[in-house]
Formats: sequence, C-alpha cells, structure tokens
Amino acid sequence: MILVGRICSLSCRILAGMERDEAGRFPKGVSGNPGGRVKGLSEIMRLAREHTKDAVDTLYGIMMTGAKDSDRVSAAQVIIDRGWGKASQSVELTSEEGGGLNVVLNVIRSGGSQSSSPSETEPSS
Repeated sequence: MILVGRICSLSCRILAGMERDEAGRFPKGVSGNPGGRVKGLSEIMRLAREHTKDAVDTLYGIMMTGAKDSDRVSAAQVIIDRGWGKASQSVELTSEEGGGLNVVLNVIRSGGSQSSSPSETEPSS
C-alpha cells in the first residue's frame, strides 16, 4: 500500500511538473500549491461560522441532558477545548546516562554516535 502511494505521489508530481530537490523541497520560485486554496473553502467556513451558536447550544444541551455519561463528557470537553484551548502537555526528556536533554542533543549533533564521557554531555559555552 505504501509503495502504491509513493508511485502515485511521484507520478503526480512528475505530471504536474513539480519536481523537488534532493531534500524534498520545492526549488526557489516553485509553489507546492500552485492552484491556491480550494475553491469554495471560504464559503464553507463562513457557513460553519454562521451556525456556531447553534452548534454550541447543541453541545450544551447534550452536556446537560445527554442520555449517557460519555456523551455529556464529550460535549463538555469540546466546549472547554474550543473556549479555552486544549490543555498543554509537558514532556520530560531523560536518558539512561542521566544527562537528560544534553545527552539527546549531543547524540543528534554527532549524527547518532553517543559519547559516554560525562564532560561531553555538558552544554558547551
């Protein structure tokens, strides 16, 4: 399935004359989206925005009177996400060596070779 997708993607780019450089980027002055936005997208967005109040009212109704707890929770979550944004998530990077982010960054900088020397895991100034 992946191979078919790659072949279709490659043939579509060749037919459209949108060859990319070795890094997969479009050459300077060549657009990856020469047709621009899809026609009618702004009309769909306008219509959806016109019905925002009704949609929120519907979600509120489900949140307050939904038959199942899962329906009420889902509706409440959608309302909160849209009104306040989704909750942020923090990620802690650690390694077996205990050097944390410095070790990870040094591995990336070195192209994948990991040093066991603690002095090399410290950030350089």
